[in-house]
Amino acid sequence: MGKIPFDLSKSIIEKEAEFYKIIDVPNTNDIKPEVGGLALTDDDKLGVSIRCSEIWLVDEPYSKILTYKLFYQSLLRSSKIRI
Repeated sequence: MGKIPFDLSKSIIEKEAEFYKIIDVPNTNDIKPEVGGLALTDDDKLGVSIRCSEIWLVDEPYSKILTYKLFYQSLLRSSKIRI
């Protein structure tokens, strides 16, 4: 039999942390996102498409204080948009 490629004693979060750096992004009360897509722009802004057909840009997504700017709204299928 082959070897199992990961340690079963680790939690899912610990396993994911081996491959991905997970960062919680604080949310404002104005935006209730159901995120459909994420993309980093060339100038290090985070593009976030949400279910209600909007795209938001987050300035400096790795900082502690975030600035959200509505980039576009009233899109059909905004989760498929590449910024």
